[in-house]
Amino acid sequence: MVSNVCRPLTPKTPEKLPRRCFGK
Repeated sequence: MVSNVCRPLTPKTPEKLPRRCFGK
């Protein structure tokens, strides 16, 4: 669910960037 927020921002990045986008 967290990758959904960063998915459009970084579709090429793995699940390591989504953490920073979610602010967790």
